[in-house]
Amino acid sequence: MKRSNYFLIAALCSFNMAAYSQTIPVGFKNAKSKMFKDVPDRIIQKDFIKEDGTIEHKKIDVKTDYSTISEDLQNTADSLRRDANQKFSDGIGLLGKPKNIGQLRAYEINLETLEDQRELALKDAKYFEKRSKAYDYLNRTSGTFKKFPVRNAVDAEMYYNGFVKDTRAKFLSNTLFSFSSDGGKASLFNEIYVDYFGPIRIGLGAMISNKQSIEGQETVENKEEKSQDAIQRLLGGGGNGVLSASYPLFNVDNGRGFAIKFGVVPKLAVDIPKIGTENKEYGLNYNLGAEGTIFYSGENDIITFFSNFRFARISGNNVFFNNLEKDDKKSFGFNQISFGLAFSSTFRLSYNHYFGSEFVNKNFPGAISFTIIPN
Repeated sequence: MKRSNYFLIAALCSFNMAAYSQTIPVGFKNAKSKMFKDVPDRIIQKDFIKEDGTIEHKKIDVKTDYSTISEDLQNTADSLRRDANQKFSDGIGLLGKPKNIGQLRAYEINLETLEDQRELALKDAKYFEKRSKAYDYLNRTSGTFKKFPVRNAVDAEMYYNGFVKDTRAKFLSNTLFSFSSDGGKASLFNEIYVDYFGPIRIGLGAMISNKQSIEGQETVENKEEKSQDAIQRLLGGGGNGVLSASYPLFNVDNGRGFAIKFGVVPKLAVDIPKIGTENKEYGLNYNLGAEGTIFYSGENDIITFFSNFRFARISGNNVFFNNLEKDDKKSFGFNQISFGLAFSSTFRLSYNHYFGSEFVNKNFPGAISFTIIPN
Protein backbone atom coordinates (compact mmCIF):
# COMPACT_ATOMS: atom_id res chain seq x y z
CA MET A 1 0.00 0.00 0.00
CA LYS A 2 1.33 3.46 -0.83
CA ARG A 3 2.44 5.80 1.95
CA SER A 4 -0.30 8.27 0.95
CA ASN A 5 -2.95 5.60 1.50
CA TYR A 6 -1.63 4.89 5.00
CA PHE A 7 -1.79 8.59 5.74
CA LEU A 8 -5.35 8.78 4.43
CA ILE A 9 -6.57 5.91 6.61
CA ALA A 10 -4.79 7.29 9.65
CA ALA A 11 -6.39 10.69 9.12
CA LEU A 12 -9.82 9.11 8.86
CA CYS A 13 -9.41 6.99 11.98
CA SER A 14 -8.16 9.92 14.01
CA PHE A 15 -11.57 11.59 13.79
CA ASN A 16 -13.35 8.68 15.56
CA MET A 17 -16.72 10.03 14.55
CA ALA A 18 -20.26 9.23 13.59
CA ALA A 19 -21.63 8.95 10.11
CA TYR A 20 -22.21 11.53 7.44
CA SER A 21 -25.05 9.84 5.60
CA GLN A 22 -28.06 10.30 3.61
CA THR A 23 -27.60 12.77 0.77
CA ILE A 24 -26.26 11.96 -2.70
CA PRO A 25 -22.91 13.73 -3.25
CA VAL A 26 -22.96 16.65 -5.67
CA GLY A 27 -19.81 17.86 -7.41
CA PHE A 28 -18.80 21.35 -6.32
CA LYS A 29 -16.30 22.03 -9.11
CA ASN A 30 -17.06 24.90 -11.43
CA ALA A 31 -18.57 23.50 -14.62
CA LYS A 32 -16.88 26.15 -16.75
CA SER A 33 -13.38 25.06 -15.78
CA LYS A 34 -14.13 21.52 -16.92
CA MET A 35 -16.04 22.29 -20.09
CA PHE A 36 -13.99 25.11 -21.56
CA LYS A 37 -10.71 23.23 -21.78
CA ASP A 38 -11.90 21.62 -25.04
CA VAL A 39 -13.06 24.86 -26.67
CA PRO A 40 -10.51 27.18 -28.31
CA ASP A 41 -10.55 30.87 -27.47
CA ARG A 42 -12.47 32.70 -30.17
CA ILE A 43 -12.88 36.46 -30.10
CA ILE A 44 -15.45 37.80 -32.52
CA GLN A 45 -16.75 41.29 -33.22
CA LYS A 46 -20.44 42.07 -33.03
CA ASP A 47 -22.31 45.25 -33.95
CA PHE A 48 -24.86 46.63 -31.50
CA ILE A 49 -27.38 49.33 -32.45
CA LYS A 50 -27.66 51.92 -29.68
CA GLU A 51 -30.84 53.86 -28.81
CA ASP A 52 -29.70 56.90 -30.81
CA GLY A 53 -29.31 54.74 -33.92
CA THR A 54 -25.52 54.68 -33.95
CA ILE A 55 -23.63 51.39 -34.22
CA GLU A 56 -21.25 50.30 -31.49
CA HIS A 57 -18.58 47.71 -32.20
CA LYS A 58 -17.79 45.28 -29.38
CA LYS A 59 -15.46 42.34 -29.10
CA ILE A 60 -17.20 39.29 -27.66
CA ASP A 61 -15.57 36.18 -26.23
CA VAL A 62 -17.87 33.44 -27.52
CA LYS A 63 -16.70 31.11 -24.77
CA THR A 64 -19.36 32.87 -22.73
CA ASP A 65 -21.99 32.15 -25.35
CA TYR A 66 -23.14 28.65 -24.44
CA SER A 67 -25.84 28.64 -27.10
CA THR A 68 -23.38 29.32 -29.92
CA ILE A 69 -21.00 26.62 -28.71
CA SER A 70 -23.82 24.10 -28.34
CA GLU A 71 -25.07 24.79 -31.85
CA ASP A 72 -21.58 24.53 -33.37
CA LEU A 73 -20.88 21.21 -31.67
CA GLN A 74 -24.26 19.79 -32.67
CA ASN A 75 -23.65 20.78 -36.30
CA THR A 76 -20.31 18.97 -36.18
CA ALA A 77 -21.99 15.89 -34.71
CA ASP A 78 -24.65 15.91 -37.44
CA SER A 79 -22.01 16.27 -40.14
CA LEU A 80 -19.94 13.39 -38.76
CA ARG A 81 -23.01 11.18 -38.54
CA ARG A 82 -24.06 11.95 -42.14
CA ASP A 83 -20.54 11.25 -43.44
CA ALA A 84 -20.34 7.98 -41.52
CA ASN A 85 -23.65 6.73 -42.86
CA GLN A 86 -22.83 7.87 -46.39
CA LYS A 87 -19.44 6.09 -46.37
CA PHE A 88 -21.09 2.96 -45.03
CA SER A 89 -23.75 3.06 -47.73
CA ASP A 90 -21.15 3.65 -50.46
CA GLY A 91 -19.06 0.78 -49.11
CA ILE A 92 -22.04 -1.59 -49.21
CA GLY A 93 -22.56 -0.70 -52.86
CA LEU A 94 -18.97 -1.58 -53.68
CA LEU A 95 -19.07 -4.98 -52.01
CA GLY A 96 -21.12 -6.60 -54.75
CA LYS A 97 -23.31 -9.68 -54.30
CA PRO A 98 -21.66 -12.91 -53.10
CA LYS A 99 -22.24 -15.83 -55.50
CA ASN A 100 -20.67 -18.70 -53.55
CA ILE A 101 -19.56 -19.63 -50.02
CA GLY A 102 -16.04 -18.32 -50.54
CA GLN A 103 -17.33 -14.93 -51.69
CA LEU A 104 -19.85 -14.90 -48.82
CA ARG A 105 -17.09 -15.24 -46.24
CA ALA A 106 -15.10 -12.42 -47.83
CA TYR A 107 -18.30 -10.36 -48.06
CA GLU A 108 -18.97 -10.78 -44.33
CA ILE A 109 -15.39 -9.84 -43.42
CA ASN A 110 -15.56 -6.68 -45.53
CA LEU A 111 -19.02 -5.88 -44.11
CA GLU A 112 -17.71 -6.21 -40.56
CA THR A 113 -14.86 -3.83 -41.43
CA LEU A 114 -17.34 -1.28 -42.76
CA GLU A 115 -19.46 -1.61 -39.62
CA ASP A 116 -16.41 -1.09 -37.38
CA GLN A 117 -15.41 2.01 -39.33
CA ARG A 118 -18.92 3.44 -39.06
CA GLU A 119 -19.05 2.66 -35.34
CA LEU A 120 -15.83 4.58 -34.73
CA ALA A 121 -17.11 7.56 -36.70
CA LEU A 122 -20.43 7.50 -34.86
CA LYS A 123 -18.54 7.49 -31.53
CA ASP A 124 -16.92 10.75 -32.59
CA ALA A 125 -20.34 12.14 -33.47
CA LYS A 126 -21.71 11.05 -30.10
CA TYR A 127 -18.80 12.77 -28.35
CA PHE A 128 -19.61 16.10 -30.01
CA GLU A 129 -23.34 15.64 -29.42
CA LYS A 130 -22.79 14.96 -25.70
CA ARG A 131 -20.69 18.11 -25.39
CA SER A 132 -23.35 20.04 -27.27
CA LYS A 133 -26.02 18.95 -24.79
CA ALA A 134 -23.74 19.89 -21.89
CA TYR A 135 -23.38 23.44 -23.19
CA ASP A 136 -27.11 23.58 -23.85
CA TYR A 137 -27.64 22.68 -20.17
CA LEU A 138 -25.32 25.53 -19.15
CA ASN A 139 -27.16 27.85 -21.49
CA ARG A 140 -30.51 27.01 -19.87
CA THR A 141 -29.42 26.95 -16.23
CA SER A 142 -26.47 29.30 -15.70
CA GLY A 143 -27.25 32.53 -13.89
CA THR A 144 -30.91 31.73 -13.33
CA PHE A 145 -33.57 29.80 -11.43
CA LYS A 146 -34.73 26.78 -13.42
CA LYS A 147 -37.58 24.40 -12.61
CA PHE A 148 -37.14 20.82 -13.85
CA PRO A 149 -33.67 21.61 -15.26
CA VAL A 150 -32.86 18.06 -16.36
CA ARG A 151 -34.19 16.76 -19.69
CA ASN A 152 -31.82 13.91 -20.52
CA ALA A 153 -28.92 11.82 -19.22
CA VAL A 154 -26.32 14.47 -20.11
CA ASP A 155 -28.30 17.10 -18.20
CA ALA A 156 -28.44 14.77 -15.19
CA GLU A 157 -24.68 14.23 -15.30
CA MET A 158 -24.12 17.98 -15.50
CA TYR A 159 -26.53 18.57 -12.61
CA TYR A 160 -24.77 16.15 -10.26
CA ASN A 161 -21.14 16.34 -11.42
CA GLY A 162 -20.84 19.77 -13.01
CA PHE A 163 -19.24 18.23 -16.11
CA VAL A 164 -19.61 15.28 -18.47
CA LYS A 165 -17.26 12.34 -18.75
CA ASP A 166 -16.04 10.87 -22.01
CA THR A 167 -15.96 7.37 -20.52
CA ARG A 168 -18.21 5.32 -18.33
CA ALA A 169 -18.44 6.18 -14.65
CA LYS A 170 -15.62 4.72 -12.60
CA PHE A 171 -16.19 1.70 -10.39
CA LEU A 172 -16.26 2.66 -6.68
CA SER A 173 -16.51 6.37 -7.38
CA ASN A 174 -18.33 7.75 -4.31
CA THR A 175 -16.88 6.39 -1.06
CA LEU A 176 -18.13 7.20 2.44
CA PHE A 177 -16.12 6.24 5.53
CA SER A 178 -18.18 6.40 8.72
CA PHE A 179 -16.85 6.10 12.26
CA SER A 180 -18.90 6.13 15.46
CA SER A 181 -17.80 6.99 18.98
CA ASP A 182 -19.73 3.99 20.36
CA GLY A 183 -17.69 0.80 20.58
CA GLY A 184 -15.37 1.66 17.71
CA LYS A 185 -17.95 0.80 15.05
CA ALA A 186 -17.09 1.76 11.50
CA SER A 187 -18.68 1.31 8.11
CA LEU A 188 -17.68 1.83 4.51
CA PHE A 189 -20.38 2.68 2.02
CA ASN A 190 -19.85 3.01 -1.70
CA GLU A 191 -22.03 3.67 -4.70
CA ILE A 192 -20.65 0.79 -6.73
CA TYR A 193 -22.40 1.82 -9.92
CA VAL A 194 -24.14 4.99 -11.06
CA ASP A 195 -25.98 5.40 -14.33
CA TYR A 196 -28.48 7.75 -15.93
CA PHE A 197 -31.79 6.72 -17.49
CA GLY A 198 -32.94 9.87 -19.21
CA PRO A 199 -33.26 12.54 -16.49
CA ILE A 200 -33.21 9.97 -13.64
CA ARG A 201 -30.04 9.05 -11.80
CA ILE A 202 -29.85 5.46 -10.51
CA GLY A 203 -27.29 4.44 -7.90
CA LEU A 204 -26.47 1.00 -6.54
CA GLY A 205 -24.48 0.96 -3.31
CA ALA A 206 -23.11 -1.51 -0.78
CA MET A 207 -21.90 -1.15 2.78
CA ILE A 208 -19.49 -3.11 4.94
CA SER A 209 -19.52 -2.81 8.73
CA ASN A 210 -16.54 -3.82 10.85
CA LYS A 211 -18.56 -5.00 13.84
CA GLN A 212 -21.91 -6.71 14.21
CA SER A 213 -23.81 -8.08 17.16
CA ILE A 214 -23.42 -11.73 18.07
CA GLU A 215 -26.17 -13.89 16.61
CA GLY A 216 -28.24 -16.12 18.87
CA GLN A 217 -27.78 -14.09 22.06
CA GLU A 218 -30.73 -12.10 23.37
CA THR A 219 -29.09 -10.41 26.33
CA VAL A 220 -29.78 -6.77 27.12
CA GLU A 221 -26.24 -5.91 26.05
CA ASN A 222 -26.60 -7.72 22.74
CA LYS A 223 -29.92 -6.04 22.00
CA GLU A 224 -28.32 -2.66 22.57
CA GLU A 225 -25.39 -3.67 20.37
CA LYS A 226 -27.77 -4.87 17.66
CA SER A 227 -29.69 -1.61 17.79
CA GLN A 228 -26.51 0.47 17.54
CA ASP A 229 -25.39 -1.64 14.55
CA ALA A 230 -28.71 -0.96 12.81
CA ILE A 231 -28.48 2.77 13.54
CA GLN A 232 -24.91 2.83 12.20
CA ARG A 233 -26.01 1.14 8.97
CA LEU A 234 -28.93 3.53 8.61
CA LEU A 235 -26.63 6.50 9.05
CA GLY A 236 -23.91 5.05 6.84
CA GLY A 237 -26.12 4.68 3.80
CA GLY A 238 -29.25 2.69 4.69
CA GLY A 239 -28.18 -0.94 4.71
CA ASN A 240 -25.83 -3.53 3.26
CA GLY A 241 -27.34 -2.88 -0.16
CA VAL A 242 -28.95 0.39 -1.27
CA LEU A 243 -30.79 1.28 -4.49
CA SER A 244 -31.51 4.97 -5.02
CA ALA A 245 -33.27 6.97 -7.71
CA SER A 246 -33.20 10.75 -8.01
CA TYR A 247 -34.91 13.38 -10.11
CA PRO A 248 -34.02 17.11 -9.84
CA LEU A 249 -36.88 19.54 -9.25
CA PHE A 250 -35.05 22.84 -9.50
CA ASN A 251 -31.62 24.40 -9.83
CA VAL A 252 -30.39 27.87 -8.93
CA ASP A 253 -27.03 28.98 -10.32
CA ASN A 254 -25.69 32.53 -10.31
CA GLY A 255 -22.86 31.56 -12.68
CA ARG A 256 -20.22 32.65 -10.16
CA GLY A 257 -19.85 29.66 -7.85
CA PHE A 258 -23.13 29.81 -5.89
CA ALA A 259 -25.80 27.17 -6.50
CA ILE A 260 -28.85 25.52 -4.93
CA LYS A 261 -30.01 22.08 -6.05
CA PHE A 262 -33.13 20.22 -4.91
CA GLY A 263 -34.81 16.99 -5.99
CA VAL A 264 -36.74 13.90 -4.95
CA VAL A 265 -34.58 10.92 -3.96
CA PRO A 266 -36.36 7.73 -2.83
CA LYS A 267 -34.19 4.84 -1.58
CA LEU A 268 -34.64 1.12 -1.01
CA ALA A 269 -32.21 -0.66 1.33
CA VAL A 270 -31.73 -4.24 2.45
CA ASP A 271 -29.74 -5.75 5.33
CA ILE A 272 -28.51 -9.20 4.35
CA PRO A 273 -27.64 -11.62 7.21
CA LYS A 274 -23.96 -12.28 7.79
CA ILE A 275 -22.64 -15.25 5.79
CA GLY A 276 -22.08 -18.38 7.89
CA THR A 277 -24.86 -17.73 10.39
CA GLU A 278 -28.16 -19.56 10.74
CA ASN A 279 -30.09 -16.33 10.56
CA LYS A 280 -31.96 -16.13 7.25
CA GLU A 281 -34.04 -13.05 8.00
CA TYR A 282 -33.26 -9.85 6.15
CA GLY A 283 -34.14 -6.30 7.01
CA LEU A 284 -35.81 -4.15 4.37
CA ASN A 285 -36.49 -0.43 4.53
CA TYR A 286 -37.68 2.21 2.12
CA ASN A 287 -36.80 5.84 2.49
CA LEU A 288 -39.10 8.31 0.73
CA GLY A 289 -37.56 11.74 0.72
CA ALA A 290 -36.37 14.89 -0.96
CA GLU A 291 -32.94 16.42 -0.60
CA GLY A 292 -30.89 19.37 -1.66
CA THR A 293 -27.54 21.12 -1.55
CA ILE A 294 -26.50 24.74 -1.19
CA PHE A 295 -22.89 25.61 -1.92
CA TYR A 296 -20.57 28.49 -2.70
CA SER A 297 -17.18 27.79 -4.32
CA GLY A 298 -14.18 30.07 -4.44
CA GLU A 299 -12.67 31.39 -7.65
CA ASN A 300 -10.08 28.59 -7.82
CA ASP A 301 -12.51 25.78 -6.90
CA ILE A 302 -10.33 24.82 -3.95
CA ILE A 303 -12.58 25.71 -0.99
CA THR A 304 -16.35 25.35 -0.92
CA PHE A 305 -18.82 26.21 1.84
CA PHE A 306 -21.83 23.91 1.65
CA SER A 307 -24.99 22.70 3.32
CA ASN A 308 -26.81 19.43 2.61
CA PHE A 309 -30.35 18.72 3.75
CA ARG A 310 -32.78 15.84 3.45
CA PHE A 311 -36.39 15.43 4.55
CA ALA A 312 -37.65 11.85 4.54
CA ARG A 313 -40.03 9.26 5.92
CA ILE A 314 -38.67 5.77 6.61
CA SER A 315 -40.52 2.48 7.00
CA GLY A 316 -39.65 -1.18 6.61
CA ASN A 317 -40.40 -4.77 7.50
CA ASN A 318 -40.53 -6.28 11.00
CA VAL A 319 -36.85 -7.27 10.93
CA PHE A 320 -35.87 -3.65 10.24
CA PHE A 321 -37.87 -2.36 13.21
CA ASN A 322 -36.71 -5.22 15.46
CA ASN A 323 -33.06 -4.42 14.68
CA LEU A 324 -33.69 -0.80 15.65
CA GLU A 325 -35.51 -1.90 18.84
CA LYS A 326 -38.48 0.20 17.71
CA ASP A 327 -41.42 -1.64 19.27
CA ASP A 328 -44.30 0.28 17.66
CA LYS A 329 -43.03 -0.67 14.17
CA LYS A 330 -44.37 2.58 12.72
CA SER A 331 -42.74 4.69 10.03
CA PHE A 332 -40.85 7.72 11.29
CA GLY A 333 -39.62 11.05 10.01
CA PHE A 334 -35.85 11.13 9.55
CA ASN A 335 -34.40 14.47 8.51
CA GLN A 336 -30.83 15.69 8.20
CA ILE A 337 -29.09 19.00 7.75
CA SER A 338 -25.33 19.44 7.41
CA PHE A 339 -23.00 22.41 7.28
CA GLY A 340 -19.48 22.00 6.12
CA LEU A 341 -16.34 22.85 4.25
CA ALA A 342 -15.06 21.01 1.17
CA PHE A 343 -11.54 21.01 -0.23
CA SER A 344 -11.29 20.50 -4.00
CA SER A 345 -14.77 18.90 -3.77
CA THR A 346 -13.13 15.65 -2.62
CA PHE A 347 -12.47 16.07 1.11
CA ARG A 348 -15.51 17.24 3.05
CA LEU A 349 -15.70 18.16 6.73
CA SER A 350 -19.16 18.84 8.14
CA TYR A 351 -21.40 18.99 11.18
CA ASN A 352 -24.54 16.84 10.80
CA HIS A 353 -27.76 17.33 12.72
CA TYR A 354 -30.53 14.71 12.60
CA PHE A 355 -34.09 15.46 13.60
CA GLY A 356 -37.65 14.26 13.04
CA SER A 357 -39.65 11.89 15.20
CA GLU A 358 -38.99 11.36 18.92
CA PHE A 359 -37.15 8.13 18.04
CA VAL A 360 -34.71 10.01 15.81
CA ASN A 361 -34.19 12.87 18.26
CA LYS A 362 -33.34 10.33 20.96
CA ASN A 363 -31.05 8.00 19.00
CA PHE A 364 -29.35 10.17 16.37
CA PRO A 365 -27.27 12.95 17.98
CA GLY A 366 -25.38 15.54 15.97
CA ALA A 367 -21.90 14.59 14.81
CA ILE A 368 -18.78 15.82 13.08
CA SER A 369 -17.95 13.84 9.95
CA PHE A 370 -15.22 13.58 7.37
CA THR A 371 -16.12 12.28 3.91
CA ILE A 372 -14.00 11.38 0.91
CA ILE A 373 -15.58 11.50 -2.54
CA PRO A 374 -12.87 10.55 -5.06
CA ASN A 375 -13.11 12.29 -8.42
